[in-house]
Amino acid sequence: LKPVERDQLAREVARSAGDRDDILDSLKVAMLSFDEQLFEKVTSRYRADHTFSQLVEQVFVPLLEQIGMLWVTNAICPAHEHFISNLLRQKLLAATDGITVTPRPAGPVHVLYLPENEIHELGLLYVNYVLRLHGHRTIYLGQSVPRQDLLQVEGLFQDELVLITLLMANPPPDELQGYLDSLRTLLPQERVRFWIAGAQVGRVADLRAPAGMSLFTGINDLLKAIG
Repeated sequence: LKPVERDQLAREVARSAGDRDDILDSLKVAMLSFDEQLFEKVTSRYRADHTFSQLVEQVFVPLLEQIGMLWVTNAICPAHEHFISNLLRQKLLAATDGITVTPRPAGPVHVLYLPENEIHELGLLYVNYVLRLHGHRTIYLGQSVPRQDLLQVEGLFQDELVLITLLMANPPPDELQGYLDSLRTLLPQERVRFWIAGAQVGRVADLRAPAGMSLFTGINDLLKAIG
């Protein structure tokens, strides 16, 4: 987009009194034209009247869902998805870095990670943001973490641990039960609990949660468990 066109579009979005469809359309235009300035203008205007959590849950999550549909229909290329995902990632990291809430001195330590070959990180970053906003202590490990590495983390703490992971594409459904069982076998201590969420959880109808493990089909359900 030319600067004049970008400014006009941003003004139109502002006049819509925050209409979400217009905002989502504008962000998709920003993605398709690789226009970071438009992305910043649209999100900044929305953020002026909303919390960061509202921006994520009411704008970013629906945007990612629509991008997923565009991806399936080959309407966008990997570069488009990477561009917008990295912009969202920057927002999540900046918001987390800006949290001034003092972590609670007591209570469980939340360890956030994605299993091997799982790279869809945005949801986990948001869970980390919400946990820290509520004063919880977190350790963020990020993408594609081997199971054995969790032992290294567990061995350094005597506190209660809550291991949180999101399974969006991996492990595949036919391997999911085995993966959950292996986590409990690897870390059988009662002070270690697991919160498992993501699309893969909802794809296995008879999935059984081992002792000390809570399953959530969506991130929103997991967020409700954060106190």
